[in-house]
Amino acid sequence: MHEALAVQGTAVLAAGRLGDRDALAHVHCELGRLNGRLGDFAASDEHLRQSLELFTDLGDLASVGRVRFGLAALLTEQDRYDEALDYAVEALRLRRSLEDSAEIASSENAVGWILAHLGQPDAALWYCRRALEVHQESGSRSGVADTLDSIAYAYGQLAAYEQSIAHYGRAQEIYHLLGDLQTEAQSKVHLGDIQLAAGQADAARDSWEQALALLRQVPWADTCEATRRLRAGSWPWAQPDGRNDRAGTRAVKLRTPVSERFSSR
Repeated sequence: MHEALAVQGTAVLAAGRLGDRDALAHVHCELGRLNGRLGDFAASDEHLRQSLELFTDLGDLASVGRVRFGLAALLTEQDRYDEALDYAVEALRLRRSLEDSAEIASSENAVGWILAHLGQPDAALWYCRRALEVHQESGSRSGVADTLDSIAYAYGQLAAYEQSIAHYGRAQEIYHLLGDLQTEAQSKVHLGDIQLAAGQADAARDSWEQALALLRQVPWADTCEATRRLRAGSWPWAQPDGRNDRAGTRAVKLRTPVSERFSSR
């Protein structure tokens, strides 16, 4: 990945010398994505904003929507949900104007995911269900999986544990088929939190152990959250009697690559 950064850095210099603003905008967008994957959020933000300015000047609305979508993902990874919502809603507005159903569905899922983290699970479900229908119709397996995962998270906030667990299970089946180990692991960490809230402590431990095993197969993945949950007596929000009164009310911080949680795949 560092090699890719070096290549893109050279491309920035070349595009600048040639005065090719379109190429420069695309390179900045890619550098934003790569830096986000490496966890350099400041550099990612800088490149994405340069890309956004260039695409806006060029009148490339599709690319403006894509970059705003990426900025929403970046801000979400930093728990800056209010700011992320503004970018996600604007990306959704642009994509609706362009009538691209797949991109609209991805943006609706993103808006739903952010709303769930802002404590608005009912609104989140409304957006995510719309997204799920489109992804199912188009056959986008990754889109279906991401949206099922978002729906599961929202159900967890509503303490609808059975529905949450069922949706997590469906999402993880698809992630597994796609070979998306890191996102499957992230989903399993969330699932474990819900299982613990539902009084299923053994099942929760199994989910976290599976998540940790998956994360260890991903070179850049952060295993801290899964490991922390597996330490005796250190489960998040756990009470002395094994109860849990806050599961599903906050995001789990795993290193999810920028723009991949809000998949447009």
